[in-house]
Amino acid sequence: MADEIMEELWRVKREIAREHGNDVRAIAAYFQRKGREAGFRKVDPQKLKEMTEAGEVRQKRKNEFTAIMERDGEWFVAFCPEVPGANGQGKTCEEARENLAEAVALVLEDRLADGLRQASAEAIRGRIVLYEAEPMDSAAKDEKKRVHGGN
Repeated sequence: MADEIMEELWRVKREIAREHGNDVRAIAAYFQRKGREAGFRKVDPQKLKEMTEAGEVRQKRKNEFTAIMERDGEWFVAFCPEVPGANGQGKTCEEARENLAEAVALVLEDRLADGLRQASAEAIRGRIVLYEAEPMDSAAKDEKKRVHGGN
């Protein structure tokens, strides 16, 4: 069912793009409506935090992506350069960002499912973890030397 919905969403995205050019608002609105119809729902960040603190849920992992938001008339439109096809819109910048986050999650979920379908039965499945390096201040460098010795 989810595969059929995603196929339909991509078909309609191409159709909307042909009719409206790259009108992000029209494409994003259609994706959001179809996602809600398919049972996908937005998670309230505050509710998630409360549930995590209460021990009701455990956050599996955290991913960070770049969100580019621009004003387009009375709307804000958003896209994620790392995830082509993920777009959001909203009357406020925050609403556009939230809708973009939902779109990123849907696109990644679909790409994972599609990739798993294409993998052979003999394929080895694993995970990779990417870490972003950040410069260490002098106090952190001193602590590293103290703990690990030397440089």
